[in-house]
Amino acid sequence: MYVVLLARTKGGTVSHAWLTGLTTFVLIALPILWFTVSTHGQARFKQVGLLSDSGTVMTINEDRTYCSTHAPSLLCYANFNKVLSFSRQIADRFAHTFSTDMLFFNGEAEPKHISTDHFGLLPLVVILFYLLGWVAFVQKWLRTKHTHEDLLVLVGLIVAPIPALLSTGAHRVRLSPLLPFVCAIVMFGYGYARELAIEKLPSHRMVRILDIVVALLLLMNGVAFMFRYETVHVEKYEIAFNSYMAGLMPYLVEQKDTDIFVRGFTEAPAFYAFYAQVDPRTYQQTTQWSEPDAIGFKHPTKVANLQNTDLQPDAVYCQNKDSGKSIVYVSNEDLSNTVIGNPKEVIRTKNGVHSLVYVYGMGIYQKNIVNCDFATP
Repeated sequence: MYVVLLARTKGGTVSHAWLTGLTTFVLIALPILWFTVSTHGQARFKQVGLLSDSGTVMTINEDRTYCSTHAPSLLCYANFNKVLSFSRQIADRFAHTFSTDMLFFNGEAEPKHISTDHFGLLPLVVILFYLLGWVAFVQKWLRTKHTHEDLLVLVGLIVAPIPALLSTGAHRVRLSPLLPFVCAIVMFGYGYARELAIEKLPSHRMVRILDIVVALLLLMNGVAFMFRYETVHVEKYEIAFNSYMAGLMPYLVEQKDTDIFVRGFTEAPAFYAFYAQVDPRTYQQTTQWSEPDAIGFKHPTKVANLQNTDLQPDAVYCQNKDSGKSIVYVSNEDLSNTVIGNPKEVIRTKNGVHSLVYVYGMGIYQKNIVNCDFATP
C-alpha cells in the first residue's frame, strides 16, 4: 500500500524506483499470499477469527430477546446486530493495541506465561516519548508538514494491527509487523523532547546528559526485566515452557533396548528425537504421525523406541509383553497408589516443589498379577 501511495510519474512514465519497489514487493508477497488464501492457511483463522466466535451471535440474540420485551423488534434489531457488534470489537481491540496498559504495563493478559508481570511489550521508561510521539506525529499532519516517511508510518499503524484485530485481539506474535511503527512513534517523541530540551535548557551539554540518563534508564529497565524473568517468571510458569523435558529426555535416552510409552505429553516424540540425535533422514522415513488436527497440523506419535499412548499401564504391558524388551511408562499422573507402584524416576520443578513427570517400570506386571483379558483400556 505504501508503494502504491508513493507512485509518481516523470513525464508520463512510471519511475524506476517505484517499479522496482513494486516488483520486489510482489515477488516477496505472492508466495505468502498464496498460502494465506489456501485451505491450510485459513484453517487457524477459521478457529480464532472474529467471525468464528459463536458467542458473539448468542449474545446478540440474547440482547434482542431482552430488548424486545420493552421496545419494537425493529429498534432492537437496529441496535443489536453483527455489524455493530463486530465494529465495536474491532474498535476496542484497536484501542487496546495502542494502549499504555498493553505496551508498557501488563502486556497480554492471557495466557499468563506469555507476559512477565508488571512489564509490557516496551520499556516503561519510554512511555513519555510514546505519548509525545503521538503529539508530534499528529502535529505534522495538522500542519501539513508530513513526509513520505510519515506516510509510511501512518499506513503501517493502520494496516499492521489487522491480523491481530481480526483474530483474538492483541497478540504479540500477530502484532510483530506493528513493532517498527510503534518504535517510530517513540523516536518521534524522543526527537520532540530533545527539541524542547534544546530550546529550554541553557547548554547542549545538558541535552547530552539527558541522552545519557535515558540510556541508563533503559539499561536499568532491561536488567530489572531479566532479573524478574529469570528468577520468578520462568520457574512460576515452568510447566508451560516444557522446561521439564531437559530433565526427562536425557534419562529416557539412556534407556537402551527399552520400549518407552508416554502418556500426557503430545510433543514428547519431537523432544526425544532432538535429545537422541535421531538422523533427520531417519526421522522423516520412520516417524509415525497423527492424523491432521482441526487446523491441519500433524504431530509425531512414534520416534525410534518412544511413542505416545492413551492407554493405562496395564494395557500397555499386555500389548507389548511378548516383545522381549523392557517397558517404561511415562505419565503426568502419580500412580504410586496403584498396582504399578513407586516410579523409577520423578522429574520435578527446579525448586523441587512440584512433581511434573513420573517414569514407571513394568517389573511388577511381569509377576503375572495382571489378567490381560481385563486390562484397563
